[in-house]
Amino acid sequence: MRLNWFSPLPPARTDIANYTLRTLPALATRFEVTLYTNQESWDPILHDYAQVRRVNSGEAYPIAELNRAEISLFHIGNDYRFHTWIYELSRVYPGVVVLHENCLHHFFAGLYHDLKKDRNAYLTAMQRHYNEEGVQAGLLFWQGMCSCDDLAARFPLTLHALENSVGCIVHSLRTYHYLTEQYKGALTYAPLPYDTATLPDPQPRSTQPPFHLVLFGYMGPNRRVESVLRALAEMPEKDQFQLHVFGQLWDRNYVVQMIDQLRLGSTVRLHGFLPEEMLRLRLNRAHMAFNLRYPTMGEASGTQLRIWAHAVAGLVTRQGWYSDLPGNCVLFVNPENEILDIQAQLRRLLNNPRDIADIGLRGFHYLQDHFSAESFAETVARMADTLEGARRQRAAIQLMGSAAMAANSWQTQHSNSMAQSIAGRVLDMLGEAAECES
Repeated sequence: MRLNWFSPLPPARTDIANYTLRTLPALATRFEVTLYTNQESWDPILHDYAQVRRVNSGEAYPIAELNRAEISLFHIGNDYRFHTWIYELSRVYPGVVVLHENCLHHFFAGLYHDLKKDRNAYLTAMQRHYNEEGVQAGLLFWQGMCSCDDLAARFPLTLHALENSVGCIVHSLRTYHYLTEQYKGALTYAPLPYDTATLPDPQPRSTQPPFHLVLFGYMGPNRRVESVLRALAEMPEKDQFQLHVFGQLWDRNYVVQMIDQLRLGSTVRLHGFLPEEMLRLRLNRAHMAFNLRYPTMGEASGTQLRIWAHAVAGLVTRQGWYSDLPGNCVLFVNPENEILDIQAQLRRLLNNPRDIADIGLRGFHYLQDHFSAESFAETVARMADTLEGARRQRAAIQLMGSAAMAANSWQTQHSNSMAQSIAGRVLDMLGEAAECES
């Protein structure tokens, strides 16, 4: 079977690019995969598993080529910089949308407000899905009187991303239940995939201070970096910890100033992005990882899978997808008691590091049992079989529609009775065929 895959690719600074690389080996055992991208460059290792085709801005979409595949997956996340071209193509070519967030208001606000400056398109989407209440809320946002965070929970705009899709894959049971009553296409739940077949053996950690804490990935304000820093600064035991921050911060200068003001210069290190091998080594040494999200957009977390892959105990916010995780595999932090909960978990590490290490090990085994990329590839294959009939039917109807337009045009341009009769008969036959297909 052939699979078209539309997503950011490494080294794009989004975890969905890493997700693609982690999933490809398993997909390549079942599909002939073509990766589509608008990037100018990508990690050459992708060619070990798939063809890579660049879609250039302004060029016609390769519809005929797409039709040769049994299934096309369009990955939609909340950062319009990476997903706008994918969303726009998914509206032209009906395929399967893979939702990486339950709430997509941030994506559409970025698309319509920041990128396109198209107030009418934004308000039209809000009206279509939420009636007049949505329009009024959208006007408040457009006028700067409220934020995306204020609107996301009430007006997620998730269905706006699915309007021309034939199917949808979600990685969160909460998202699945949310869409069950509203989405009319083929809906499938598949746990977030990870390449569990090549996981390294867990590494032992030191049981003596300093204890290594990590924050990594693409960190906006909802990753609670400020709360982590404040929690550390207020602890008399802070010198027994080393916090290492790897990746991209939403405002590095602000975080640097905060570290200085809280006098955490000897406790916190900002490293930026590290080469993959160096990040692996750092995670193998870590005692605890912060993966707090508030507000959460309902997403399943590739970062959490990465934490478990290194048998690290992860702190997560008791919200959304995270709140459904087993309590013996993560360390929970409640949003209403955030700083005190962070401090309590840090003291737990100080007092019983072996207990914290056991939580990381249980997370490692939970990852192995529930998030294999092989299971995801099987789900995609089953969905391709299910949708093949619908895809062929849609393609046939589109072809008949084009033929009908051509026959009608030919009938109009040729006035002799024989031509009129032939064209009329062709139109009748196409009409009968369309009724059979539908």
